[in-house]
Amino acid sequence: MCIRDRYFQECLNIKMKILSPKDPSIAYTFNNLGNSFFGMHQYKEAIEFYEKCLKIEIEAQGYFHPKVASAYSNIGNCHRLLEHYDKAIEFLDKALQNSIRQYGVDHPQVASIFENLALVHEKLGNNQKVVELLTKALPTLEKQLGPIHPRVLSFKERIKEFSGKEH
Repeated sequence: MCIRDRYFQECLNIKMKILSPKDPSIAYTFNNLGNSFFGMHQYKEAIEFYEKCLKIEIEAQGYFHPKVASAYSNIGNCHRLLEHYDKAIEFLDKALQNSIRQYGVDHPQVASIFENLALVHEKLGNNQKVVELLTKALPTLEKQLGPIHPRVLSFKERIKEFSGKEH
């Protein structure tokens, strides 16, 4: 465990002594620990902390809250990187539905989830679904970044590439 993680763990221990176990501040620390393990490519450990964060956030904020959507997305991305594709889709779909309800379809967070789902479906060979998801994300990215931004151009290229693989 790196020094940063020890500080997060120490912070968590202090918070657990003085706050309710359902306090959002504790969820925030769990999320930070998850992010730390994610950054070290220790996805199983990250999931453990993200799930603890998720449980508290649902209890404290309610199901339809941006922090709940973020926790679902974090867990989904860990599963994607662990190649647990069914679990990744399950959690990313929950993140997507929550985020659409919070922000609407034209939001960068929603576009990001579409992209992450496309990455899962790419691994599964679902080329038509990849095209569908990237196409849904593209207008938001164009609006946010402009039509000639490298990320937008990359999306267009990927859509073209996977459209050719459909046949």
